[in-house]
Amino acid sequence: MYLELQLALKKDGHESLSAVSAFLDDTLRGYTSVTFHATQRISDGDSRVYRGKLDLSPNEPIEVVCKIAFNEDSDRLEDEAELYTHKMKHLQGTTIPRFYGLFSGTYINMLGKTRAIRCIILEAWGASMTTLKRVPMSRRITIAEAVLRIHAAGVQHNDLRLANILISADKSEVRIVDFDDASEHPCARAMPVILYAWKPTIADFGCREIHDFVKDLGIWTLATVRYLGQLHSVHLSSTAEKMLKHAKPDIPNEPEDHLLARADTLLQKYAKRYGTRFPFIGPPGSPIDEGLDEASCALLEPKVVNVDRLEQCRPSTETRDTQNVAPL
Repeated sequence: MYLELQLALKKDGHESLSAVSAFLDDTLRGYTSVTFHATQRISDGDSRVYRGKLDLSPNEPIEVVCKIAFNEDSDRLEDEAELYTHKMKHLQGTTIPRFYGLFSGTYINMLGKTRAIRCIILEAWGASMTTLKRVPMSRRITIAEAVLRIHAAGVQHNDLRLANILISADKSEVRIVDFDDASEHPCARAMPVILYAWKPTIADFGCREIHDFVKDLGIWTLATVRYLGQLHSVHLSSTAEKMLKHAKPDIPNEPEDHLLARADTLLQKYAKRYGTRFPFIGPPGSPIDEGLDEASCALLEPKVVNVDRLEQCRPSTETRDTQNVAPL
């Protein structure tokens, strides 16, 4: 079928593109021409992103986002469309925005040469996150869930910045966007994500992107502190005396009581940040998270959550887990 997309981009000009039939949602099939009217330019870079309305006359327009790329960069939009319509098709509308179509054409540049232009049309949804401060743990779990589902579909995002995490107005849902750097990914994650568990090594966990993302969300408990310029395990240095002992001989020329006081202050700050978790994972020096199974997860609910089995272990209220957020 033939479908023409008119791009009305205000000061940025007008273009006419044709739909790529293999990447066209059923919503747009049956039309011969639709027009995108940009109301806001929301992003620049390798691609331009606009928010606006897609005119589906005689039907009502729909709110969409139009992502446009030129020349060699436009090839990446076709790769992105491929992911939306195949590996992640079942995630549209729940984990990623709904995808409406890929459109392709040419334009004449300032030198008079013909160059490629492509765009994808996506559902306009939510707003980008700007900070994790004061974000309750239940919402962080929702974000982690979304990334786990994307990896389960065989896709690695490769650019998990806050700007690429959208949140709904009532803050109950999230969507992940911007897959132009994404790649196919047979995820090698070897263990579940368990809330408040001691952070595993990347080698044990198996997937670097999920490991680093979950760590940044504050879902895991860090087991190291920096003392005298070195990282120390809190399991091996759970007291000021032990920390000072492990720091030797690389210690400054400073009285021992001063060094002990510095170590004690550091451990107090660590306990203030993570202390509410110790009843569920054990205090430093006696981690109990090894091999937590489904029964253990249920026993420790609602403070310890196996994200892979969220329906069984989700914290029951927003208020309860807000009190236990560890600031990043």
